[in-house]
Amino acid sequence: MSALALSFVEKPLPGMLRAEMMNRLQRHLQNGDIVYLVSASVNPYLGIWCRQQGIRLICSPLAICNQSQTYTGQYLNGDCSGDNKVKLIKQNINLLQFDQIYAYCDTTEDLEMLALADTPYYQGQKVT
Repeated sequence: MSALALSFVEKPLPGMLRAEMMNRLQRHLQNGDIVYLVSASVNPYLGIWCRQQGIRLICSPLAICNQSQTYTGQYLNGDCSGDNKVKLIKQNINLLQFDQIYAYCDTTEDLEMLALADTPYYQGQKVT
């Protein structure tokens, strides 16, 4: 675990998270829902944060140099955004196992992901 990633999760990240979305996350977890964070951000800090929250992660994992065990700065499977985000979701999740799929996003690069959901939210507003 990277000390820098852990420091980011402990200090600046909590102040960046919207209370409304954290409340929704907690409601889903309290309901026993399976929750995935699907993000174009990278795994060093998101992996830590998702483990702390008890949720699953699909993101843009960074490649690791075998000899030094340090991050190379290159994506392992490409950037997890747009069409690639949908591809990675379908590779990692059997969407047919769920009766209801919720999706939340704030950026236009995630609109393709919203199309997978029964109940999509864009910038906090339910999409009809």
